[in-house]
Amino acid sequence: MACHCGLRLSGRLGAVVIAVTVVIVSGCGRGVEMAPVSGRVIMGGQPVRGVFVVFHPQPREGSVEAPTRAAMAQVDDNGHYSLSTSVEGDGAAVGKHKVSIVAVKRGAQPPGNVPPNYIVEVKPGANTHDLELTPTN
Repeated sequence: MACHCGLRLSGRLGAVVIAVTVVIVSGCGRGVEMAPVSGRVIMGGQPVRGVFVVFHPQPREGSVEAPTRAAMAQVDDNGHYSLSTSVEGDGAAVGKHKVSIVAVKRGAQPPGNVPPNYIVEVKPGANTHDLELTPTN
């Protein structure tokens, strides 16, 4: 089998290279639907800075593993975020997600957090999830 780059691959090796490439490009063949997710993080009516928002996808019904890795975003100075999973701005997988807040500075505690086991649903199309934090003690 010949490829356009001037290399020649034997039949079996060429088939393996093509199969691996297809799996990588297709996202491991899972066919997960993604949707843009953005919002604002506030506490006491003021924007929260210095944190990451993390959406942890929950296993779908009948499954034990999450459909994708977690989506995350650093919150800007105005409290806004826009999630990314694999590439910037691709959003999060459609489905349910447990939300967490993590301090940007390693070892620091975020100024506030969402309620324990806080779950949101990402639906097809654009999603807005504003998060109101409660102070941590």
